[in-house]
Amino acid sequence: MEKKNILIVDDEKSVRRLLAWTLLTRDYAIRTTKSGSAALRHMEQHHCDLIITDYRMPQMDGLELARLIRARYPSIPILVVTGDGPFQDLLGNGATACLAKPFDAYELLDIVKSLLSEKE
Repeated sequence: MEKKNILIVDDEKSVRRLLAWTLLTRDYAIRTTKSGSAALRHMEQHHCDLIITDYRMPQMDGLELARLIRARYPSIPILVVTGDGPFQDLLGNGATACLAKPFDAYELLDIVKSLLSEKE
């Protein structure tokens, strides 16, 4: 079985590491970027099965990134992680699912598994 490719987008290195470490326990292939523009460049070169992005980031926030990804890659699920975002606005504008900070590792793993299985 081929590993699922997950791209994590967050401007905070510690959050990228935490998300990556948690997902690596389930044997996913993980890539990380620190900005929305870097994520879009990565996606031009590499296949992604799921995008996990922070909502609050400089230059391009997670909502803008979700809209751009949705326009270019409509079948890729997008999980937006936020500490303060209005979930209804996110879900109506590109996000497939939202996860509130702080989050439990098991909650993250359940959402990721669900999003990847829905894609199949």
